[in-house]
Amino acid sequence: MRAEESAQAWLDARQEDAKAASAKTAKAPKVPKNAWEALQARFLDEHGGAVREELERVFGSSVKFEPAPVAPPLRQRFLAKLGSGQVIPAYHGTKTSNFDNIFARGLCVPGTDTGVRVANGSANGVGIYTARLGNATTSRGYASEPRMLLCAVYDDGKQCTPPAPPRPVVLHVNQVMVIFDQAHVIPLFHASSTGVVSKTSSSPSPLALPRARPRSEPLSLPAHGADARARMRVVSRGFTTRTRAGGKKVAVDVIVYRLSRSYGIIKAIVKASAPIQRLQKVDAFLTRRGALKRRSRPTA
Repeated sequence: MRAEESAQAWLDARQEDAKAASAKTAKAPKVPKNAWEALQARFLDEHGGAVREELERVFGSSVKFEPAPVAPPLRQRFLAKLGSGQVIPAYHGTKTSNFDNIFARGLCVPGTDTGVRVANGSANGVGIYTARLGNATTSRGYASEPRMLLCAVYDDGKQCTPPAPPRPVVLHVNQVMVIFDQAHVIPLFHASSTGVVSKTSSSPSPLALPRARPRSEPLSLPAHGADARARMRVVSRGFTTRTRAGGKKVAVDVIVYRLSRSYGIIKAIVKASAPIQRLQKVDAFLTRRGALKRRSRPTA
């Protein structure tokens, strides 16, 4: 009996040692094998926390990072550029169907030599548009799904060489960077949503505006009366008449609100006004309403 207990105790001790060794190995940081992996590790060490927190807010869920399977020649080209300049983290949003081509050819400046066309405009020149940390919502607007490229941009302060226009290779415009030399930018990771709601995304949501109203729906104010009207912009106000049961005409106050671009203009009959002398202001109000109807409405 004692032999069996001793054997069991020895077996339990060996299992505990194995678990401890496994946990120690799992916690040990991965040692980079080459300069490329060292660059990725440095990126995560310096910016991983801020990037994860920002993307969790933008995606509304937790985020996972996966190394970008960039072609080796592209890695070598970027590493060869590195010098005394600074490596800046950036986001790049695009269709997910473009990822494989980007990993094979890199992010390309649109032109006849690359065969890439301008997809979303070129307000600051024809180049590769990226967003700086803190501006992930801009890149998210160009992504087809909650998945974006995390890139490294190398800015050494140099100017473009002729025949290109005289401008920096990396142009900074507010929170956007435009790169005119594709050797100065490369994807390091692609970040995607896991679909699991994170604590970061649980911040209070802004006031939800009503959806666009179909023509068949009756025109009415949202709930909560005065509280809702207090948050809306008054376009015009005045008085008019309404005919009640029995054919009696009364004066009423009319206020025209704008809730949002998508919802459009709504008219609220606020209350009946007893003094009929207000009817003398009806003509002026109807004149303003006619001018308002002729004015073109902004599109959403």
